[in-house]
Amino acid sequence: MNIKSILYTLTITALLVQPKVFAADDGPAKFADINWLTTRTSVKEIAKKKEYTFLSEDKESICFKGTLLGKSAEIGFIFNQENQLVKTMILLQTKENECIATYEKLEKSLGDKYGKPTRSVRTFDKSGGTEEQAIKNKTAFAAALWENKSIGINIEQNLIILIQYESKYWNKELESKHKKEAKDL
Repeated sequence: MNIKSILYTLTITALLVQPKVFAADDGPAKFADINWLTTRTSVKEIAKKKEYTFLSEDKESICFKGTLLGKSAEIGFIFNQENQLVKTMILLQTKENECIATYEKLEKSLGDKYGKPTRSVRTFDKSGGTEEQAIKNKTAFAAALWENKSIGINIEQNLIILIQYESKYWNKELESKHKKEAKDL
């Protein structure tokens, strides 16, 4: 699974479920110190300086490959209709025997920077083997949310850790996409 398919799935899910995932009014965090509403051109320049490798681009996003916590990562920068940055998503590739340790390291790093998550859920049915095996079998779940900073992390079924940073402008963009999608109904 690549970042494009995750972006598509999450956009559709967000449109169908609840458009307001995070409460971003009191100062959302930003990935790699890239300010919200930064132009597409500037994001490309910053990513190049950070030595991210360009992967793809379409009218809504730019994707790069990089490294985070020593792991391979795909980084997706998502833009509004004015080509301004409104959301960042990172897919952190992990191996089965290191997924949980990487998740815990990430949660601690974000916790050290932003404080304790406002929500943290971790379920694990021990009858399914290791926690990683249980996640693959959908009998375990791990996620954390810093609502006041608009950051969320979770482990996907394929043991990819998904990290999302959302600006306060993201909800407006989702509403706009929803209206476009629904206009022909």
